[in-house]
Amino acid sequence: MKNRENKILILDCGSQYTQLIARRVRELGVFSEILFWDSPADKIEA
Repeated sequence: MKNRENKILILDCGSQYTQLIARRVRELGVFSEILFWDSPADKIEA
């Protein structure tokens, strides 16, 4: 990834488009991570 200062978290609520969204964001050079919607808050804040 080009720039790890720009990050986006994608919460997966079961949508069929989650992976597509992540790929498009990464194509823009932004680091993205997918977590399940019920992930603990401490993991989301990390």
